[in-house]
Amino acid sequence: MGYRWRKSENNRQVLIEKMEIRNLRINYLRKLKAYRAEGRPIFFMDESYVHSTTTKQSAWGDSSSEGLKTPISKGPRLIIVHAGSENRFVKGALLTFQSGKKKRRLS
Repeated sequence: MGYRWRKSENNRQVLIEKMEIRNLRINYLRKLKAYRAEGRPIFFMDESYVHSTTTKQSAWGDSSSEGLKTPISKGPRLIIVHAGSENRFVKGALLTFQSGKKKRRLS
């Protein structure tokens, strides 16, 4: 995306953005504002994932045993991609698949 790390005066890492990326973002926001003013529907697409080892961080129990250890987030993930607006999701746009597998659509 055009980001780079640069050492700062106080030895902390500072995220620096390239000017071309900044200009692309500004143009995007201007177009988005114009489309909204025209009353055009705005749709967004996003993706997320769930690790196969995902567990709850807390649960009811007594202190007589430690219980199961939370596994490290290794192994396959379920990838979820969808598109929608502030009012609805796009019908047929949901895509879910397991990472590391080729050409296997779950939905």
